[in-house]
Amino acid sequence: MVGMVGAARHRTRVGCLLTVVALAGCTTHGAATAGAKPTAPAPPPVTASAPAPAASPDPVPGQALAADVVAAEVTLRATPDGAPVVTLANPTAEQMPLVLLVTDRSGDWLQVQAALRPNGARRWVQAADVVVRSTPYRILVELGEHRLTVRRGTEPVLEAPVAIGTPDNPTPTGSFYIDAAVSTNPDGPYGARELSVAGFSQTITSGAGGGQIAIHGTNAPSLIGQSASHGCVRMLNADVIKLFNLVPVGTPVDIVV
Repeated sequence: MVGMVGAARHRTRVGCLLTVVALAGCTTHGAATAGAKPTAPAPPPVTASAPAPAASPDPVPGQALAADVVAAEVTLRATPDGAPVVTLANPTAEQMPLVLLVTDRSGDWLQVQAALRPNGARRWVQAADVVVRSTPYRILVELGEHRLTVRRGTEPVLEAPVAIGTPDNPTPTGSFYIDAAVSTNPDGPYGARELSVAGFSQTITSGAGGGQIAIHGTNAPSLIGQSASHGCVRMLNADVIKLFNLVPVGTPVDIVV
């Protein structure tokens, strides 16, 4: 990982990882009880953070673009200079730097995705409120194969087996991105690392996280390769540490069947 963007990126992340630490179902050690809505677990202890990479002065064509918010807050709009949809604070309520995924540009406006429902919704922000940087990586989660692959361009650079959601609480499919990442207790249910994904369960909406999913480690490695969570993607601790050290916040995540 390379240096952080601005003083805000040097803040030690303590407490919750965004809202993901309160996600229902990420701590389940076995298959979910059919039809049951899990109770949100207590937040795991956070011991370190994943730094955001330095801004690229010239975003690389063909690479994904992340936007580090530099303003104290940013307003997402339905269209460029259009009606406000929501205003997001930076840092977030959990003291996490606010990162968006850029999907298009129109003059002084950027089309972005944020960690908000509905999944895949795209809004517009003023380009002056963010610093845009390239990220060369892309994460692919294949649910049917119980497999996660990281590619740099077209080259696979990491492949690992994963556990996914149960049929009652499946892992949502779609195009998302990593919006935060922290180190956690390797002996806890979230394992050694947790990377928040800007996507939400279609079956779980309660709890502080509102059903937001994550890619994280596990203290139940025997469940890797199974459909055993309430929507999160679990990895072996050794694999999630590699992922954490490899990809920056802002990396796109495609979850497919």
